[in-house]
Amino acid sequence: MGWLLSLVQFLIPRKANRWVYADGTLNSAIHFYRFCRAYDDREHIYVCRSKDLDRFRAAGVNAVAKGSLKALWFILTAKVFIIAKSSLEDLDKRLSHGALIINLFHGIPIKSIGLATYDNRSDKPEWKLQRYRKKLTQQYARYDFCCATSPFTQLLFQSAFGRPLEELPITGEPRNDFLIENRSNRQWLENKYGERVRRSKWVFAYMPTWRDYGEWQHGIDLEHLNRWLLEHDSVLILRAHPNDASFDIGERHLEAIIRSANDGGWSDAYEELAGTDALISDFSGLVFEYLLTDHPVVLYAPDYHKYLANRPLMASFDDMRPCELLTDYAALIQSLTDVVSGQYNFDRYHTVKHRLHTVRDASASQRVYDHIISRLNS
Repeated sequence: MGWLLSLVQFLIPRKANRWVYADGTLNSAIHFYRFCRAYDDREHIYVCRSKDLDRFRAAGVNAVAKGSLKALWFILTAKVFIIAKSSLEDLDKRLSHGALIINLFHGIPIKSIGLATYDNRSDKPEWKLQRYRKKLTQQYARYDFCCATSPFTQLLFQSAFGRPLEELPITGEPRNDFLIENRSNRQWLENKYGERVRRSKWVFAYMPTWRDYGEWQHGIDLEHLNRWLLEHDSVLILRAHPNDASFDIGERHLEAIIRSANDGGWSDAYEELAGTDALISDFSGLVFEYLLTDHPVVLYAPDYHKYLANRPLMASFDDMRPCELLTDYAALIQSLTDVVSGQYNFDRYHTVKHRLHTVRDASASQRVYDHIISRLNS
């Protein structure tokens, strides 16, 4: 069936007014999809996993299930593919001949990705690494990358994807438009979590990144943290990876700690960031996007050395961190106290924000859209 469709695609003309989108479990393409669908009268189709189909359709998204006959037809006939990963796994690469592929990626990379993952490796022979690099370079050459946010991140993406700087336009990330426009809007949180968010003066989000080594020792006294939050008229939304068992709340009644309703299906982290007053995280790319809100960031990583030994970074973390990195729970509580008392130190924050984001408006979607139209007309 696959080889037959691969041949058939050469006989079917692609429609410039039909665009297909796919995110997998991410949340980059969906924001651009919403912008485009409201902006023009083209046909915009979102390809998702079968388990998420009802969720998307209930939200008004023109969605079809990955692998369905409808999805295959739209992929065969769409001129524009919009993805958020380094591969075309959600939009069949065998059916992509003649398509303009726009890659929004999914955030500013701090952890090694793409070609950079094959640098300084001794676990495989050099000939095999060279083969991997060649294969990836050919794959990335198919894409128009619209994800750079500054000259600094252009260089990071160049290292990851091997494309010249002129092919990495500084557009900003479309999903950041939503974050900027809703930086102080709790509507999304209130709709999801109700009264506990509505009545609180401070809303913190804690979103640690996934550890490849699985469960880790976060060192947080959840009962003590819950008391601190109640004393400071605050709540905390805890959004860990669905497979991270490090935060086992169990049957404990922690009134001020809200475990994210992320159940392993598609869930937009940005809807849980918008309207928060501060973000606690570590090596997640969300840290760098959150700088656009001008709200405090707290970096907490008690396993800092273990993490860096396990996962190489694209750049020096010291050059990219917007604040001091904390490694013990007492320091974390002191930093949260500084936030609510107005004593948070923004000295590094704005320097890093300007290095990572030379476009800081809510117009990234428009710039990416204009880029696509220009490419279609060229």
